[in-house]
Amino acid sequence: MRATVDLVLVYDGKAQDKESAQEVSKQYENLVSRLKAGGLNVAGKKGARQGQILVAVHCGDVILKDLEKRERARDFKSGVSISAESTRSISPAQRIRLVYEYIITNAKAGGLGIAPRTQAWSRLESIFALHDHQFNDNMIKSWKAELDISAHLDSIKDHFGESIALYFGFLTFYAKSLVWPTALGLGAYFFTGSFDTTYSVLLILWAVTFVEAWRIKERSYAVKWGVTHSSRVESLRSEFDPNDDIWWKRELRIIGSIPIIGLFAVGLSALITAIFVFEAFISQLYGGPGHRYIAFAPTIIFILTIPKFLSFYHVYAKRLTNWENHSTHSSYDRSLTLKTFVLSGIVAYLNLTLSAFVYVPFGTGIMQFVQSSLTRGVPAQDISTEGLKLVGWWTIDHNGHQVESLRGVRLRDQVLAFTLTGQAINFVQEVVIPFLSQGFEGIKKGRYGGGRGKYAGLGGRKKRVEWEDEKDGNEKVGMNKEDWELVYRMRDEVGLEEYTLFEMVTQFGYITVWSTCWPLASLSVLANNWVELRSDAFKITRLVRRPIPSRTESIGAWLDSLSFITWLGALINAALVYLFNPHFGTLSSQSLTAKHTTASDTGLNSVFSSASSRNTIMIAALLTALASSHAYIGLRVVVRHVLERVMWKGSEEEKILEDFKVKLREAWLEEHGVVTSTGDGDEMKGISDSELSPSFWEDEGLAEIQSAAKTE
Repeated sequence: MRATVDLVLVYDGKAQDKESAQEVSKQYENLVSRLKAGGLNVAGKKGARQGQILVAVHCGDVILKDLEKRERARDFKSGVSISAESTRSISPAQRIRLVYEYIITNAKAGGLGIAPRTQAWSRLESIFALHDHQFNDNMIKSWKAELDISAHLDSIKDHFGESIALYFGFLTFYAKSLVWPTALGLGAYFFTGSFDTTYSVLLILWAVTFVEAWRIKERSYAVKWGVTHSSRVESLRSEFDPNDDIWWKRELRIIGSIPIIGLFAVGLSALITAIFVFEAFISQLYGGPGHRYIAFAPTIIFILTIPKFLSFYHVYAKRLTNWENHSTHSSYDRSLTLKTFVLSGIVAYLNLTLSAFVYVPFGTGIMQFVQSSLTRGVPAQDISTEGLKLVGWWTIDHNGHQVESLRGVRLRDQVLAFTLTGQAINFVQEVVIPFLSQGFEGIKKGRYGGGRGKYAGLGGRKKRVEWEDEKDGNEKVGMNKEDWELVYRMRDEVGLEEYTLFEMVTQFGYITVWSTCWPLASLSVLANNWVELRSDAFKITRLVRRPIPSRTESIGAWLDSLSFITWLGALINAALVYLFNPHFGTLSSQSLTAKHTTASDTGLNSVFSSASSRNTIMIAALLTALASSHAYIGLRVVVRHVLERVMWKGSEEEKILEDFKVKLREAWLEEHGVVTSTGDGDEMKGISDSELSPSFWEDEGLAEIQSAAKTE
């Protein structure tokens, strides 16, 4: 009979000396004995590196059924909705999750209290589950030509858990919703152009509708999968310190984290602004030696500095979030997500913001001031020529007057570049680089590079040599070839990276906030999402460890981020249309042309000679954005009200949830001995006649009626 493994615990058994070896051995013995005492089958196997031990764990059916009953009882008492499919057999994802939570949950809550990297288990590195390669292969093949994978969500839920299924449900819903802004964008691109008022208004209407519709859609998924209010029974984090669980301390720590995050945000903003100014200087002013090659310098600096800055920040963001002492993983993830979103938003949108609201309105004066400062003392004959010509660093006419126009074309080109190149870079970072790294690592170890067949890692020459070397050993311990293949799978998959959830919020921002500059952005994102669905599936099944299943009822903080971006889109779209739409005549090409400002002017007053009019325009744009913000609030209220009645009221999910609430109330009433209803023909038992006063309880009503009738 072939062995089956539910989970693998990665134990670091490497010791520096004999004294530490005894401590390592003692902790390992405690680990194995604790697992066996919990009724689990345990076997330690040699890992992929020296000193590494892979502890295989299997849970028997009896204990697994008991864990399921305990969970269902706890769920019902806590108000967690029960799925209509709850009577089915235990799914692979549910099995892994039950065993995992049983292992890591502390003893007071009925678990074994074995959590990686805690004080008691400092040598335990991680816990992971093995991939089901047959399911993975079928999943990849079935998705090849499908954009809508809604029919596969239940199988994803049964195999990877509710959180992964909800993520793919969001991707599918998002992809289908993109059809509307794509149609709007095509119409705007071919008929009205950029910065169109109608397109921008309809775009914000779509964004609000999408966010509110998804809010209801994920609620429906939660009811269908039986995870509504699942956060009420979420296991405590192993890093959580119950002795320090004081609400006001956590709140103060969260508040204390804000200035630190703010410092990182200011530093990142300053770095991006410096790169932006450098790029503007090279593209608009510098025309000296090596201009063609120096033009790439800002991009190279950005690639070399920004990712390292974000990695450095992410380390401190995790430390701050751990310091806040969150009790559950959902609370921890929510806090970390918000911290991550702040800086990722700055990286994604600051360049465009600087272009739209600083460089385009004021760039002419700023660049001219920089030029005049750099050319101070240069003889006039060196900066004046006949006709239009790029003299030195700036385009001027024969009178020395600047004629360069700064237009919304720059914004369009930037949005196009950020949308297309951002998607390409994201794909390379998330899929291509991990795949190649895994392949090179596999070649070094003598196995197929990156391949994950039915028995991953068995095709290489080194594995066949190991099989021959260990042939005698497997006969001694009673292991057959299939068992050794299982060991090889464990060694192969322990080297994979931990799974991290992907996010699509930045991409949504390019559409909602900036696609008025380039209406085809939605079409680009729609095409990218077809690839994204498959690349994410490929990454989960091939490039990372199998995710430990978890229950969740919402995408959490990312939903708040989507709402924030929609509000931000309402503000910026209004300002952009006001500033750049030719019908408003504000910062159109005519007004953007600097008027009779000579290159020899050096004073701030002469450089910003039209600053008062431009300030007036920018103030008007700000007021327009504020008015749009208030309109957004009203629009969201109306859309939410309508969608609640269209999508939720009377739906099958609402009926299931209401029936469940009734069952909870009935169970409570029955537990407290309260009669909830009587059957047909049943008589209610009142107080016995022996307890009453006969003289008082004689009825006189009928006699009084008859007496009154005789009198009349």
